[in-house]
Amino acid sequence: GISATVSGEAGGPYTFRWADDLAHTTLSVTTVVATTGMVVVNSVGGPVMEIASPYLTPELSRLQYRQVGAVMWLVHPDHAPAKLTLTLGVLGDGTTPTFSLNTIDFSTGPFLKRNDVLKKDDILLSCAATTVGDSNDMTARMPNGDPARVFLSGHVGALFALTQDRTDSVSKIKIDGTPSTGYSDNTPEVMGTMTVTTSGTWVGTVHLQFNSISNVSTDANWSDRAVWTHSLGTDSNFTQSFNESQPGVVYRLAVETGDWTSGTIVANLTLQDSLTTGIVQITGVTSASIAAVIVISELASTTGTPRWAEGAWSDLQGYPSAIAFINDRIAYAATSGQPQMVWFSGTDDYEDFYAGVNDADSFQAQLTMTNNVCWIETLKANTLAIGTTGGNWVIASNKLDQPITPTNSSAYQPTTQTSAFIQPAKADNAVLFVDSMQRKVREMAYLYAEDAFKTPDLSIMAEHITLGKVSEIAFQRSPEQIVWMVRDDGVMLSLTYDRDQKVIAWARQITDGAVTSVSVIPSATEDEVWIAVLRDGVQC
Repeated sequence: GISATVSGEAGGPYTFRWADDLAHTTLSVTTVVATTGMVVVNSVGGPVMEIASPYLTPELSRLQYRQVGAVMWLVHPDHAPAKLTLTLGVLGDGTTPTFSLNTIDFSTGPFLKRNDVLKKDDILLSCAATTVGDSNDMTARMPNGDPARVFLSGHVGALFALTQDRTDSVSKIKIDGTPSTGYSDNTPEVMGTMTVTTSGTWVGTVHLQFNSISNVSTDANWSDRAVWTHSLGTDSNFTQSFNESQPGVVYRLAVETGDWTSGTIVANLTLQDSLTTGIVQITGVTSASIAAVIVISELASTTGTPRWAEGAWSDLQGYPSAIAFINDRIAYAATSGQPQMVWFSGTDDYEDFYAGVNDADSFQAQLTMTNNVCWIETLKANTLAIGTTGGNWVIASNKLDQPITPTNSSAYQPTTQTSAFIQPAKADNAVLFVDSMQRKVREMAYLYAEDAFKTPDLSIMAEHITLGKVSEIAFQRSPEQIVWMVRDDGVMLSLTYDRDQKVIAWARQITDGAVTSVSVIPSATEDEVWIAVLRDGVQC
């Protein structure tokens, strides 16, 4: 199994590990007896909790994770990304902690290349439902009407994006009368470049607001795109252009208390793009040419289109196997279908993966190699380090002190040292990783004196100590900087590591039983090292 930590305010931090049988769910048990599932343990003697887990014991070595506050993101190549969340006050008392492990619901992507670009096979997809929330069949046909073979059982849960011709490029919304507060009707979903022009005779201040179609019922979720004020009772026009890069967005006019005097204002939203994209999710597969779907983002029509794209993450395409945070984005990497791809979320929205060209949009980077990505980690500001089976790569900003964006990033390979599929450890401005043979522990860092990335071997003076193959590493920062490691044979290793003092010292730790996992968690005075031990056939 593996161990990891989630910090909280109710007797935390916590550590968790996996037991052998993962089919049962029990919360708030106080002792570990025949445990089944993911076990959460309070580090200061709090309750033990057990949570159902989709990960089987043989799969745990490929599990990777990252944490922000009381939420931990988990990825595995055979399972959809999930979040482990700590919540206080399960009984409403504000003190009782509980954990939940839930699959993340991605509704905007990411997607593979469009089929008319990728395969050019002229297959048309059409959907009998077009409105958000409606369910019906999606059909695949050839231009002559014959059924086409597209759908497989592994597509259940997958997203599909259908790009179609617009049927109406102008939306009109208005406010009239003398409201103290009020809103216009919402527009249909809009996406792409648009021009908004107002008209009418009115006095007051009006807000042009936008929101996700899934949140329109809550006023707090609406945000201003523009604010217009007019003080004369004459016809007045304001014209502004916007680029709405995300699907599922609607607009409205809004008046706040005391801001409206009289008249009528009309706003025409004219969409410049001739195409629009809707998104559906497959809920079942009837045949190779027919799949049941639910509409996630509005479709333009029921007409078949050759411009469609399959979701990049699914049971069929595989799921991300590596994860990191960088520049207010979450980054995922390496599915079985795209083992060299890295996906970046939109800024400050870890579940937005609809690709665009604006600075805050999601984007993806394809590494030009044939090797597989093993791990990703933020190395320094605006630089993502990537370990692969054929060498180390970086994706970095092209501009000094600027974050990476869809138009400001480049990928290249600075070193040729290989990696294993083991989550690395971050140590200040270095990344410590295990090589593909699991015999060497290397340090990836940028050396300003040489203006280059280097990956020296930290185990070169103690090559014998890793003979059992390193399977897991964890980094302790206080009171001393120590890298803790577990070998496949159950031996625990330590590496006292302080680059500033030029200290690199290895040791083998003698334990009663075989160590199967190691984790480091913070406490009030120093970091605590937690281990899982197999002793007399019992996992402790």
